[in-house]
Amino acid sequence: MTQSREIDTLMPIAKAFYQEIEQVLGISVYQDLPIRRYFINHDDPIRARRRIKNPRYANYFDPLLEKGSKPNGIIDDYGSIPIRQGSWVNVPYLIRNLKSYFKSHNRLIEDPFDVSQLVAKGKHWNYRGLEAKNIVFCQGIHTQNNPFFKDLPIIPIKGDVIDLRLKSIQLPPGLYYKKRWLHSLKLKDQSFLYRLGASYDVGNLDAQPSLEAKKELIDIFKEMLGTDCPFEIEAHRSGIRPTTEDTKPILMRHPVHDSLFAINGLGSKGSATAPYLSEQFVNHIEGILSIN
Repeated sequence: MTQSREIDTLMPIAKAFYQEIEQVLGISVYQDLPIRRYFINHDDPIRARRRIKNPRYANYFDPLLEKGSKPNGIIDDYGSIPIRQGSWVNVPYLIRNLKSYFKSHNRLIEDPFDVSQLVAKGKHWNYRGLEAKNIVFCQGIHTQNNPFFKDLPIIPIKGDVIDLRLKSIQLPPGLYYKKRWLHSLKLKDQSFLYRLGASYDVGNLDAQPSLEAKKELIDIFKEMLGTDCPFEIEAHRSGIRPTTEDTKPILMRHPVHDSLFAINGLGSKGSATAPYLSEQFVNHIEGILSIN
């Protein structure tokens, strides 16, 4: 129930960005997302009522729902609040289509990047026969293996997600938050998939799915829907968020090699942040090039 930094600026830019991609590629990746946040103690509804009165939150909250209002199967001991203007991006589908698009335009090489093959030649950089005036590194936690940007203050935070099939209940499409989020997705075959996440393990660089995190998520799922709600686990995945101590993303120019740049530290809000940040970066680098 706390407004993310610069969210009023980020969301309109992100929406326009993804909708433009949809038009160019002829795909659908951006969807509105109803959100319902369930309270987990007596203090939560008190906080929610204060938020509702705050003008900064006027566009985001619907009226508070008292305990037991609009039941849908999730255990509701303290009430809940609907949150407006939610959205989600189908990132894997987006990436697959972007790869196909850039490959068809001869703009993408899929190959592990070996920084030892990057050589400075005058005002240019050469990488296995490719020449570039400027290079932007967007490497997430892998920046630790890059001698040019290995000292970026990136904090890895591992997160696990599990996909579930429910046997006795069907939640309307949307996101339900109670300690963790449960995303109800209606698939093309009209069946429902439920995505539950994400765990939060600071400093862990092991990208393999964790049994401990899986158990934690299942325990939270049972708190949400009860121990007698049957389910099947369809998939278990994990990833590592690259974040920073103050959670602000990094956009920087190398202090020595002024033609090398880095964008990193987008954390768990990359889908919302990246469109705005990339726009700012392009404007910034174009200004630098015009001066040089």
